[in-house]
Amino acid sequence: LMFPKGTRLEKANLQNGTIAFAMRPGGPSCILFLHGLGCSKESFIDAFTHPYFDATVTLLAPDFLGHGDSDRNVAYSYDLQSQAELIRELLDRLGIVQIAIVAHSMANVVGLALAQIDLEILGFYSLEGNLIAQDCTLSARVAKNAERQFVEKIYPLTKEKFVGKVDIDVPS
Repeated sequence: LMFPKGTRLEKANLQNGTIAFAMRPGGPSCILFLHGLGCSKESFIDAFTHPYFDATVTLLAPDFLGHGDSDRNVAYSYDLQSQAELIRELLDRLGIVQIAIVAHSMANVVGLALAQIDLEILGFYSLEGNLIAQDCTLSARVAKNAERQFVEKIYPLTKEKFVGKVDIDVPS
């Protein structure tokens, strides 16, 4: 799947790294799509093609730092509050102040942090639980590990778990 014609696929150089994003410019109101752990902006391609979201609204789907086409900064903490601060920096850079947040999984915590900042929030839509950091038990445990450990150890164990071969114990 690909984003439809008219979608801008860009990158923004921000304070802690480069964030990739998909944006379909429209009106002053923006629907901000925030993905979950292990996902990317491509999780929301269908929204960019759906006729419900007409040209009167801007659509924006960024990749969190460390996800999708965004940078992987080894010095970055990757905690959810820091991700929210980067998304806020992106919104500032794009001149967006009016948003409706659509958040998946751990991104709900990021979205709620954004809602505490001086933005005009038009709505908040949670696609899957995790409204506080404590709800993100598995996501938070996975995110604390280095990328190499995740790729070499945790992902293979998780994959085996989901096909029913072993129990999984993700390091805290």
